[in-house]
Amino acid sequence: MLTLSGVFAGYGGGDILRGVDLTVEKGSITCVVGPNGAGKSPQAILKGGIVQVMQARSLFPDLTVRENIELGAFLIN
Repeated sequence: MLTLSGVFAGYGGGDILRGVDLTVEKGSITCVVGPNGAGKSPQAILKGGIVQVMQARSLFPDLTVRENIELGAFLIN
């Protein structure tokens, strides 16, 4: 479903990722963690079926982990 090969990324003059390879198979669950503004959540990624769950302060504490992740799948048009 997703393959990254030799990814370099960063901001503010410094590399955050250096030569990262990652393969995520269809149906698997993988978590990418990083600070706001690090490029984890462009809308094109979300449209491809990759879910975004905001940082802890944006979670719904009365919902389960699964329910919070399901909410991350919705796009606002």
